[in-house]
Amino acid sequence: MTKFSFAHSRHFPRTDLAAHTVLVVPDGLQATPPVVQLQDAIAAVGGRAPDIVAQRDFIDALFGSAQVIACGNMTNNAALRRLYTARCCFVDTF
Repeated sequence: MTKFSFAHSRHFPRTDLAAHTVLVVPDGLQATPPVVQLQDAIAAVGGRAPDIVAQRDFIDALFGSAQVIACGNMTNNAALRRLYTARCCFVDTF
């Protein structure tokens, strides 16, 4: 069996949904049923509904002040593009 080694830790910390959380979604999708359903699910688990931010309104400072959950892909979400280029995108790790 092939054994992989990584230059740095591939550990992803747990997301504290009780902390200030922001959903960054593609423009125009803020009030769509899947986004509202995700907002409700996070509120049910964390006790607090996350803010929903359109990607056009996203600023990098949110990474330091909130848990950021980015929805979409690199072409329609600036937050996700930033995470991907920083090699912090979970789906490409596995």
